[in-house]
Amino acid sequence: MQNQDLRKKTRSHTKPRYVLTDKGQQELEKALKLAFDGKSPSDRKISESLPWMLDRGTIGKIRSRSKGVNEKSLETLFLGVSEILKEKEVCLDFFLKNDSYKEADKQAKSSRRKQLQISPNNGEEFKGALRKLNYLKQKQLFLNTITEVKPAGTFLIYGEADYGQSWLLNQLWYDVPYHENAWQISIYIKAHRRNIDDIWYNLAQQLDTSPSPEAIVNKLYEHWQRRTVIIAIHDVSFIADSNLILFMQEFWQRLVRQVNDTPPLQRPERPYRLLLFLLGYTNSKSKLEKASLSLLQNADRNHPDIPLELPELEVFNQGIIEDWVGVHNQLLSRLWKNPEPVEQVMVDIVEASDTPMVALKQICECFEFSLEQDIMRELAL
Repeated sequence: MQNQDLRKKTRSHTKPRYVLTDKGQQELEKALKLAFDGKSPSDRKISESLPWMLDRGTIGKIRSRSKGVNEKSLETLFLGVSEILKEKEVCLDFFLKNDSYKEADKQAKSSRRKQLQISPNNGEEFKGALRKLNYLKQKQLFLNTITEVKPAGTFLIYGEADYGQSWLLNQLWYDVPYHENAWQISIYIKAHRRNIDDIWYNLAQQLDTSPSPEAIVNKLYEHWQRRTVIIAIHDVSFIADSNLILFMQEFWQRLVRQVNDTPPLQRPERPYRLLLFLLGYTNSKSKLEKASLSLLQNADRNHPDIPLELPELEVFNQGIIEDWVGVHNQLLSRLWKNPEPVEQVMVDIVEASDTPMVALKQICECFEFSLEQDIMRELAL
């Protein structure tokens, strides 16, 4: 009862949020054009020009009226623009008036958020479009390889931290034959749990068998005869030593050999796959090479147990984001609620982002989605 009273009290003291009225928005946009030589400036340019700190995201909320902001943010923006006008000797009586803003409609905001999340025409289409953003070189090489090399394959996905290794893995998942019903597992290697026995234990627990390489191989071979099998080892650099060599020799090579040696008449009727993904982060490739793990640059059907090195992950660039916006322009325009051109905002995000995952997160926020809650939680691996 006390907790309920406390929550009610907290809600009752929540500071109100405000949006511009039609009149307030018209006054702001007029002042901005005068302050920026007759052109409508981007949110980023406004943020960089203000004499006081106000981030681009808050400015975007104010201009688009998509979300309420606190009264202090409105005052900061109007005062800042007024100072720019004075510096440029523009005579305009510009300040935040009582009729320039009003309290945000909380119900309308909630309804719009709910609609964007639930509507198949918005949510699912946006997720599908986001999956097609970047990583084109990695996806093409993977697709070519699983077409040529089958049923088994091994792949290394690597790059700097927060470059989207897991995100890419889950995009590749869609190109794996019979992925919907695959037997799959992700094993996360930790700095304090890098012993090979931990890997055997994780696999054995999922397969309900004894934690020995031989027993695990036999169980997975049985699974492969009925469905696709996908294994992902995250942060493989933590076992880039004798543990990784043992894993490859005692488990993976043995399993691949058993699958490849299966006589044609005993093979499954459907072309199920057996795939291993190794995910690495900073300096992981050099660590694997120091551990004497061979890597392939090109697909080799005679060595499906050797990891094929997919191109190193890179940051997004302007060309990639411009093409993506162009391909999905109809969908993005339908969701877009900002006065700035969607193309320019997307380019600004990419240019300001240090990593691909930061860019993806900010792109999602522009369309009122959460990368973590709306997108990432549905990943298969």
